[in-house]
Amino acid sequence: MRRQSGMSFTSMAVLLVVVVIVVKTAMTLVPMFWDNRILTTILNSMAESRDINADMTKKQFEAVLNRHLNMNDLSLPLEGLEISKHNGTLTLDWSYEARRNWIGPVDMAVRFNQHKEFTK
Repeated sequence: MRRQSGMSFTSMAVLLVVVVIVVKTAMTLVPMFWDNRILTTILNSMAESRDINADMTKKQFEAVLNRHLNMNDLSLPLEGLEISKHNGTLTLDWSYEARRNWIGPVDMAVRFNQHKEFTK
């Protein structure tokens, strides 16, 4: 009997399925984390540019935030956005969930939390 070398058809099929699942998972998760990274950059630039001041109302803050989100083509839910004022500091706490379709009826969801303080 000759020596066999290489992978069997079954091993190659299993390896292919695993690779496809890993690639599909990465293609689903990476954009969600990328959007969160862009949001962090937006909030940092808003603090540095002084677009935000401690005298703003929640609606004024949301309007400025929406303008920045639209400029960066981000669509994020503002439901979990909490803004508080204390001693001349405007504090943003924002918990939101990003959800994307993975395979068929299965979705992947990731929860993010942003915390940022804006001073005068």
